[in-house]
Amino acid sequence: MNGCWDTRETLLRRAANPLDDSSWDEFVNHYERFIYQLVRKMNFSHHDAEELVQDVFVKLWKKLSNFSYNPAKGRFRGWLCITTRNAAIDYIRKSRKRVSTREIYENDYEEICMPDVDTFADSEWKVFLSNQAWHNIQVEFEEKTVKTFKMISQGISVQNIAKELGISENSIYNTKSRIVKRMREEIFRLESLLDI
Repeated sequence: MNGCWDTRETLLRRAANPLDDSSWDEFVNHYERFIYQLVRKMNFSHHDAEELVQDVFVKLWKKLSNFSYNPAKGRFRGWLCITTRNAAIDYIRKSRKRVSTREIYENDYEEICMPDVDTFADSEWKVFLSNQAWHNIQVEFEEKTVKTFKMISQGISVQNIAKELGISENSIYNTKSRIVKRMREEIFRLESLLDI
């Protein structure tokens, strides 16, 4: 079983096995941050989003054994987004029952139902992949290199970075080029692994 295609498809099959805890943990590790970002984009607070992410994973755990991946029907990510959206609506409905005043959650429910999850799911997926790629590769670089790239990302001028860190401007351009190249490679790897 070598190659990204085998890895990403078989991960779904392995994670569907309720006795395979390590595959389930790997599955959660891959998709937890993305689901959290989707939920936050639906205007849930941090606390509610964390709770809702757990609800989503409970639903996924129950449904995954019956899920059959078929690329002709769409990406797994699409099914993941629909499951997340439905879990968010269920969460609001349950929350309404727990509170005496329905108006507290009425606006929240409308905001969750109104946006097209697919619209912001694509942009959140790109952010998720970029963040995950950066998280994965920064251990490959020295601390000063990582700090340089973070400063570039924050929009700090090359001249100011050179002055603050005591390095040449040429070195900063080289650092940016190396990290951007490595980021592209890692994003491509993550896409081939996760975006089925």
